[in-house]
Amino acid sequence: MSKARVVSTRMTIDDLAKARDGLLAKGIEPADLTTTSQIIKLTFYYGIIYLCQDPKSPPSQESTDFVSQKFSQTKVTRGLNLTDLE
Repeated sequence: MSKARVVSTRMTIDDLAKARDGLLAKGIEPADLTTTSQIIKLTFYYGIIYLCQDPKSPPSQESTDFVSQKFSQTKVTRGLNLTDLE
């Protein structure tokens, strides 16, 4: 298992609130959603579960290399938002 890294992103209050609403609807206890980090992390994990056929399998080498390369860069790029994915 690789070492955890801090990831920073910009999110709107509405996006975080909507993510919290979704987690509550999935049965997550409000006591487990007391920080923005908890909301983001749980939403991210639900995304992995939804997107991956076998969420517990290791990532592809291609994706691992891609993410490792991004961690070594400092260039800021435009991110996607919810509307871009709809």
